[in-house]
Amino acid sequence: MDLAGRTWQLERAGDLAQLWDQLGEEDFGDDERIPYWTEIWPSSLGLGEWLAEQQVRIEGKLCLDLGCGLGLTALVGASLGGRVVGIDYEADALGFARINGPKNGMDGIAWLLADWREPCFRRGCAPVIWGADVMYEKRFIEPVSDFLSQVLAPGGVAWLAEPGRRLYEDFVDHVLSTGWDCRQVAARSFDPPYASKVRVPVNVWELRRKDG
Repeated sequence: MDLAGRTWQLERAGDLAQLWDQLGEEDFGDDERIPYWTEIWPSSLGLGEWLAEQQVRIEGKLCLDLGCGLGLTALVGASLGGRVVGIDYEADALGFARINGPKNGMDGIAWLLADWREPCFRRGCAPVIWGADVMYEKRFIEPVSDFLSQVLAPGGVAWLAEPGRRLYEDFVDHVLSTGWDCRQVAARSFDPPYASKVRVPVNVWELRRKDG
């Protein structure tokens, strides 16, 4: 995988179609356990390119990668000097992320199994938070907003990348109504790493608290 000026080697269990065939009924309950993490989505590519342009804002800072999946954007952030914690709800995803760190010479990343609905971080601890394509269901709007409100440090910045879903407009409306500045800082398109002939648009948004 070529991104942000270098080639990354990523281990994974298989593609989504292969893993889909292994799912049981319990995986489609209220708390779906669909293995979206096994793919590198275009939003990760857009976020990775954006991070590569922000080294001065990342280097030396505690950075949280929300929904890190296989760890690609966490690897990019660590290569820029960030003190990165990759967070995911899926233990299987983190199992591969822990392989992919050392595989790419990044031994200092912390990988954490966590639920953003129940933040386990000290309030205001992280100067930088990012996430790629984490807003794909309406039920995530308030938990993601609440996580940022609790964990982002005063004066900190969050970057979220998304592929132009209508749902993200609802998220923007929500955060604007709850005391945030939110602006689009990048718009690009990418050829998906998975089988598709259609380029996917990716928008990167920057969020800050209005109160600093």
